[in-house]
This record gives sequence, C-alpha cells and structure tokens, in this order.
Amino acid sequence: MVSCGEQTTSEAGPEYGLSAKFTESELINHLVDNVVLPKHQAFTIAFKQQTTAINNYCTAVTQNSQIDQAKQVAQQAFSNTFLAWQNIEAVQLEPLAKEFFALRDKIYAWPSTAACGVDQEVAFYHTGTVNGQPYQLSQRLKERKGLFAQEYLLFKSGTEHSCRVESGSLVGWNDLPEQTKLERQCNYLQAVQMELNDNVTAWQNSWQQGESAYLNEIKQGDAKTAINTLGQALFYLDYQLKDFKLGCPLSVGPSTCPSTDRAEQVEAKYAKLSNQAIEQNLATFQQLFTGATDSLAGDDEDALGFDDFLKAVGDEETANVIIKAVTDAQATLATIDSDFATAINSQNQDYAHYATLHSQIKVATDQLKTHFITSLAVDLPDTSAGDND
Repeated sequence: MVSCGEQTTSEAGPEYGLSAKFTESELINHLVDNVVLPKHQAFTIAFKQQTTAINNYCTAVTQNSQIDQAKQVAQQAFSNTFLAWQNIEAVQLEPLAKEFFALRDKIYAWPSTAACGVDQEVAFYHTGTVNGQPYQLSQRLKERKGLFAQEYLLFKSGTEHSCRVESGSLVGWNDLPEQTKLERQCNYLQAVQMELNDNVTAWQNSWQQGESAYLNEIKQGDAKTAINTLGQALFYLDYQLKDFKLGCPLSVGPSTCPSTDRAEQVEAKYAKLSNQAIEQNLATFQQLFTGATDSLAGDDEDALGFDDFLKAVGDEETANVIIKAVTDAQATLATIDSDFATAINSQNQDYAHYATLHSQIKVATDQLKTHFITSLAVDLPDTSAGDND
C-alpha cells in the first residue's frame, strides 16, 4: 500500500484504507498551476482585447463613422471576455469570494442586475452629479456596472431606456438625438471598462504580488486548508449553476430567486450567452474535479483531481457518479438549440431539455453535499448550507 506521504485531508481515509501514488501538495499544485491559472491568463488576454475594441467602438461613435462594424467587433470582444470570466466564476477562490464576494461582485454581480439602473447611471455619469453630489462610479451600486452593464449597453436593441417611469435624470432621454444617446452610453461604457480594469488588476495582484500573494498561500500553506478551499469551489455547480442559472428560470430554485418574469432571470439574456456560460461552467467543474487540462484527459495519471482523491480513500463510486452526471449534463446541453429565454417563452421542446439538464446537475450536487464532503472531510460552504434541494 502506497501512502500519500502527507497527512490526508480526509478523516475518512483510515476507514477506507488510504492508498495513493500522489501527495496532497502534488494535487494542489496541479490544480492551481494547470487548471486555475491558465484560466486567469485566458481571461486577462480577452479583457485587454475588449479594452481596445470598446475604445475603438466609442471612437467610431464620436466620429459617427462605421459604428455598426465597430460595435460588432466590441460585441465579439465582450463575448470572449464574458465566457472567459465564466471559467473564473466556476472557481471562486478567496480573493474573489472573501467578504461575501465583494471583489467578484465589482466585476460581475449577477444575478444582481438592474437594466433601468444602468440607464440612470449613463445619465448621472453625463451630468457628473448625483443628488447634488459629485459622481463617483466606485460608489455606485454593483448591479448597475461591471460586465452586466457592458452586456446591456452593447447588446440591448435600441437606445431607449428600460425604466417603466421616466423620471429624474432620465426625463427627456428618449427624445434625444440618436447620436447623443450613443455618445453618452459610450462614455459610461468606457468608464465601466476603466473601473473593471482596476478591479481585475486588484484581483490579479492579490494572486501574484508580495509575500502574502494568494498563490503562495494556497500552494505553500496548510494542505488541509487548500484542499478544503478547492473542494468548496466545486460547489459553484450547486448554488449558482443549479439554483440560480437553471433553477430560478425553471421555477425550481431557492426562495431567494427574483420575483421577476422567469425569462428575465436568464443570465446574459441580452447577449444570449446563457448556454455558452453553462457550457463553460460545466467544463471548468469537470477540469477541477478530474484534473483534466487542455492537453490531459481526466483519466490520465498526471491529471490529478478530486476523483483521484476519492479513489484514494476508497470512494470511487462517488467520483464515478459525479463524473457521469456532469458528462450527461454536457451531452444534454449540446442538444439544446434555443436560447434559454426563448425556450421559457415558447415552452418548446428545448424547455424540457433544460429541466433535464437541471436534474442531471442535481445528481452531481447531491453527491457533493453528502458523500464527497464526508469522504474527504471538506466543509460544506455557507452558500450550500441549509439547502435541502
């Protein structure tokens, strides 16, 4: 019997008869270096390209020249950035998650969104004041800025505001010349991009810079803590993907679901990227769970993941059930042609497929909340605590 060579994070290990050909440090290093960090790099590249595309679009608006072409490029750049962020979303480690996800929400606050609020911010930003005080974007509500505001401004059809009542700073907005509205929206779009850059930089610096860099903490600190942290990151599949992205629009989510129309609760409904977002979330979960990378399959001996850890403590069955459930969910998602909001409004055949997708993901999350945390002694995160679904 080959031991891990270190103290295991699983209190259940001795009961099963722990046997593994890897150490906890090797597992942690593989997941951080080969699964998590490449996703950081991919997002950073896409985000820089988005900055250029948005600036070019706003220049085109100012010059009133080739606006449609520049907007299409900016939309594609946003889509690339948004989908790259979905891989980050699925692994919300401490720099993003601490203080109730404060830094994460500054970048992407979904499901907290406010389309009318974005319209109001465009007007406030133009006047430079709010209720007689100087305008400060950093002090504004999270649901009115970040990636959601950019999606709304780049993909919403038309330049009319979305507010039910035209009041305050928006009085007369719809009567403004189209060019004027575009210029004011672009000014706010660029301001949001600048603030996003500051927050993305702060997030990356927290990983890389100084003795307290999170990269050092998770790789060189207490192994049990690191395993627990990475294990808890897997629960994004439960509290965000299952509950909010699918559960709320399907009316099977938690009591905290918004009270708005179900189609309005769909993520990225303006850009119609909900399916692609789910696809990225599932792929990232699969990589974090199995240790798969772009060049390594999950069953490769060098692809160290939680499935290997479960097998090491004698609970291969849980690993297999989770992997099959996620694979089934990916297969179901691949059969869906309709955007989620369209499927909800039309109640077409794809609507039933979304319900199946939710059920398949629930199979995996049920395992996470029971056998997984028991076998590996991973703490149930607060986001899933008290959830009986």
